[in-house]
Amino acid sequence: MLAAVALYAAFALMLEDMRGQEVLPIGRSGPAHNAVEGDLTVQLRNLERQAGVRRTL
Repeated sequence: MLAAVALYAAFALMLEDMRGQEVLPIGRSGPAHNAVEGDLTVQLRNLERQAGVRRTL
């Protein structure tokens, strides 16, 4: 069962990458859905608090 879910997710993500749009549903919700479907302002919100971002000296 786990292998079937992993194959489905891999195939769905591969098709999405090739076509540039969601083809098969993979159940994104919350921040993951906003990151994919939202615009650039949604993706850059709270960027200064993300891991790996340093304050300027």
